[in-house]
Amino acid sequence: MTFKNTSWQHVLSIAIIVLALTIGFWIRILLPLISYTQFLGDQAEHAFVYQTMKTGNIVTLGPGSSVGGYNLPPLYYWSVAPFVFLTSDPRGQILLNIACSFATIPLLMYFVYRMYSFIPQKPRLLIAGVSGLWWTFLYQEILVNAKEWNTGPLVLVLLLWYLLFDHLFDNKWNRKKQLIGWTAHGILIAYMTSLHSVGLFVVPLAALIIYSIYWRYKKDIVGPLVAIASSIIVLTPYWAGEFKRGFTNSLSILDTVFSSASETHTAFARLDHILGSFFEIGPFIYFIDIPFTNIFSALFILAIAWFASNYSRISKGLLIALTTTTAVYAFSLMNYWQVQFVHYKMLIIFFPVIFIPAFLLAFAESKKLKITGTVILIIFCGTSIWSNLKQINWYTQSMIGKQRIVNTQDIKTALVAIPEFSTICTNDYGSKRAYEYLAQFSVKKQFAFSDNCTPGSYEIIPHYVRTNSYAPPQHMEIKSGAVTFKQDAHLTIVKW
Repeated sequence: MTFKNTSWQHVLSIAIIVLALTIGFWIRILLPLISYTQFLGDQAEHAFVYQTMKTGNIVTLGPGSSVGGYNLPPLYYWSVAPFVFLTSDPRGQILLNIACSFATIPLLMYFVYRMYSFIPQKPRLLIAGVSGLWWTFLYQEILVNAKEWNTGPLVLVLLLWYLLFDHLFDNKWNRKKQLIGWTAHGILIAYMTSLHSVGLFVVPLAALIIYSIYWRYKKDIVGPLVAIASSIIVLTPYWAGEFKRGFTNSLSILDTVFSSASETHTAFARLDHILGSFFEIGPFIYFIDIPFTNIFSALFILAIAWFASNYSRISKGLLIALTTTTAVYAFSLMNYWQVQFVHYKMLIIFFPVIFIPAFLLAFAESKKLKITGTVILIIFCGTSIWSNLKQINWYTQSMIGKQRIVNTQDIKTALVAIPEFSTICTNDYGSKRAYEYLAQFSVKKQFAFSDNCTPGSYEIIPHYVRTNSYAPPQHMEIKSGAVTFKQDAHLTIVKW
């Protein structure tokens, strides 16, 4: 390879990295801050929790699970609360998630760059840049972090956990740094158990296996024990609450595990379920509304096979952590047969990004095959980005376009306009909780809230709503029988 080609490859890599970070900063940080439209339902419920923490309440349980009737540990609440304490604006709640969403882009690039250390530096930088750019445009991941939601930071924390173990496995730090690293590794375990059920059920078991492997290789048990101890200690608020509750939440978690394990399915059905769970991230996340499922599955399998064939050249710490956690996740799928939404796939959502670009750009030796791989990558990633761009365009329209849906500032303006002590009606529970929070903590006015609109009550009617995250905003009609009280560009207040 000539110096000229190498130089251009380096320039292209840097350009792609800068582009990914620039677009990521706009979509993932600035847009939600400019127009926060996701303050509904759970976000409003959590906002009330943060206000109780502000008055000194020690929260010992986190968000509730949709399956099993248990609650997660409370560390997500504790990590978001300081941002909420800084401002009464609901956007304070999303600062952690949007920061994590953006930070995942450079961290994923570094993860890819470190994992493929056997690839020469210049093409490896290009692979890392392409991976980061592709990740930048994943609409589903953007949407998860555009609001305060406990699942949001999981990918970032998981990548940090993998990378930290890789450094610990290398054993190049002095003993003091090693112990600090093991302490942090344990804290990350505890934090991931607080973010989602997949973190709760997968990560602790994976950690025990990973630490056992480390012990076998390094003959050092102190570091893993420090990590386990720090993981337990940092969950002190949860254990204190459980002691008072008689460990009812922990028993509910165990009951969920054992009841799921009791389901009977054939070995073939379990294997088909596991493979389907992995491959469906293609049509659900990477190729939305595009019939690329078979092509995605074939390329994904080839990329995994190429990765496996190079296992001896992969950074050993990353290989151990990644494969062990993935194996435990696959095992857990055998006991979970309900609908798997995107947040159930956070442990594997980034797999195509870290495997496919590396495979297509690095597997070939001849110039002709390299060109072929590059062309396939451009078509494949370009199509994926294009399919996500359509969703991102609608998402952007809903936030800053002419058909923008209402945001928290619009609602606050409406609440200021409505006479105090009036009744505000809405049959949407998510909107109702948002109104109640904004009335109490932002505009500081008292209202009554009702599910039914009766004479004399007020209703806030957005001009556009987005009932489907895969569709553009839809226009709302003013109901008959109501009189317009006040109207602006984005909503109408009517009086019944």
